[in-house]
Amino acid sequence: MTETSTQKEKKLLNVTEAAELYGADPETIRRWARSGTIPGFKVGKGRNAPYRFRRTALEADMTRREKAMAAGRVA
Repeated sequence: MTETSTQKEKKLLNVTEAAELYGADPETIRRWARSGTIPGFKVGKGRNAPYRFRRTALEADMTRREKAMAAGRVA
């Protein structure tokens, strides 16, 4: 069964899943989320609240970065 676009849009990824998508270390994903480099948000309060990411937002960010790199700009 394939995901519909609505299901895909609602899909939230955790840090590990986002790291797999970007091909990066989970700690790098946390650092990028903290600094606002990638779109993400904390679930809950406190320093140790986990980050979550919308798959569609991360895919859009990756596309933007790829286009910027192809044009010779740093993302």
